[in-house]
Amino acid sequence: MIYDQNYQIIPFFFLFTIIFSSSLRLFQKYWKEFRNLDPHVQIQFVSRVVSCINALVITLAAAYVLLTDDKLYANKLVYTSPILTIAYNLVFGYLLYDFLCMLWYRNILFDWQFVLHHLVSCIACFISTVSEFKKKEKN
Repeated sequence: MIYDQNYQIIPFFFLFTIIFSSSLRLFQKYWKEFRNLDPHVQIQFVSRVVSCINALVITLAAAYVLLTDDKLYANKLVYTSPILTIAYNLVFGYLLYDFLCMLWYRNILFDWQFVLHHLVSCIACFISTVSEFKKKEKN
């Protein structure tokens, strides 16, 4: 199997869904100015908050690997580590969440540019992950 021990995509999908739902409810409950916004703007805002959380976590994980993992410099093109595997699964989970969110709120969030961005991101992460697993199988 490609992901073997690392089937973490679905839990991360649910994590981002919970963050979205709870953020929307919390902002509506405790932030007066947010309640006065148009519902479409509320959805867009919370979607961007979740996107920023994803970007922050992925950036921190990549920076951690870049600064602490000496093996990275030996194989710069295709490299993975437990932290990067978790990061890839986090990215896949986020992209799945965001794509389904775009479909659910298609009149508010859907944009073909984002669909293309998600598709290219998934392909890049998948190729990197599969290449590393094939490399491990040869050794």
